[in-house]
Amino acid sequence: MKSKVAKQIEILRRDFTRVVGRPFHHFFCPILFVDEETELCQAHVINQAFPSSSHKWTVQRKDVDSFYGSVFESALANLQYNAPGIAAKALINPDLHKRLRPKMYLNGKEVEHFVARGPIPEKFPELRLENDTGSVRFGLKMAADPSMFGENTTWQVEVFQDARVPAIVSAMKAAHLTMFTQHGYSYALRPGGYWLGQLLGSFYLQNKGAARDKVIQNAINHFGPFGAMVRPVINAPPAITGTVDDRWLHICWPDDVKDGAPWGLMVYIRTGHLLNAVILPTLENQADVDRFSQFLYSQGASFEVSYARYEETHWKVMKKRQRVEWPAANLTST
Repeated sequence: MKSKVAKQIEILRRDFTRVVGRPFHHFFCPILFVDEETELCQAHVINQAFPSSSHKWTVQRKDVDSFYGSVFESALANLQYNAPGIAAKALINPDLHKRLRPKMYLNGKEVEHFVARGPIPEKFPELRLENDTGSVRFGLKMAADPSMFGENTTWQVEVFQDARVPAIVSAMKAAHLTMFTQHGYSYALRPGGYWLGQLLGSFYLQNKGAARDKVIQNAINHFGPFGAMVRPVINAPPAITGTVDDRWLHICWPDDVKDGAPWGLMVYIRTGHLLNAVILPTLENQADVDRFSQFLYSQGASFEVSYARYEETHWKVMKKRQRVEWPAANLTST
């Protein structure tokens, strides 16, 4: 086991002992909530595919981390390429072509193609595109037609990916690991942390080993009812670098009780130039459960928040509160 991982396990073992009253034997997973011998890894809170992403990490089971990384976080990372002209770039850049899978259309009809790295079968016409570094050859899975490159033909290239499900699931997992990184088992074993860990863990157990497309489809049903928890932040202040690094978040307060306890925590997840906010429930009592349920199933929400920052061993909560509008969205329409 790598020395960094082993050292962090000892820190987590002491933390687990402080919270539970006894040490774990191997590693008590905050997603599966089991302590068993298995391969562990340095799990980055934010996927490292994003430029300038956080370098914070924590110990996690490799099987769980790889599952979410390969199915959801890889798709989320593609959002960084959402820019004008990306379809044309993806056609001639081998790495982007593999990642974004651009489609070709001739007069509005899709033409299947493949990147040629050797001879192209005679039955497939060849298309060669030049770029600054050379040329890229494609085999077109269609019958050869002299008019296919004529003046009256229209060729188009398109990249389309629905990243809503990967974005929501990845943000949930990142928010969960953010809080675990900062607060350990005092977060993971409290009602809110245990609930989110179970939401992620049960999905892994039900879908490990399944085909990627099947996993994504199942994720719509599993995570769809909780899609309200995640929203992109528009015009985010540059000072917000993400909760895992700057330790800032918003506390969500009940409207009807002036001095009541918070019902949620708004954790910030930065992925490159994008910032997402994730509402994590506290679920400490029935009032918290009811308020979080109301939040989930309302078509848009409005509630009071205040800034808070975790400093060493305690929360510093700003007195000033403000009302935020949380827009509605429909995850199940794909």
